[in-house]
Amino acid sequence: MAGQPLYKASIEIPADVFREAKEAGPNDRGMYSLTAAFWNNDRKTTDSQPSFTGQVQVKGVRDGAKGYCSMWDNGGGSSKPANNDPF
Repeated sequence: MAGQPLYKASIEIPADVFREAKEAGPNDRGMYSLTAAFWNNDRKTTDSQPSFTGQVQVKGVRDGAKGYCSMWDNGGGSSKPANNDPF
């Protein structure tokens, strides 16, 4: 898969998340912080569907507005961690 990034993500953010980020204010570096959480896409039925799906929200805002995110693994790896632990 030469020429493709190892991971590719798509993020959809509603205006409510941007408003909450503005209310929270910038961090110490002058940036607005969002967090994204990804889970294995257990409903994946084709290779074109994302390997992981999840949500995006303002960092530190627990019950706030949420956006959606998807991530594709182009590295040929599985979406489930390998069990290489020898112990």
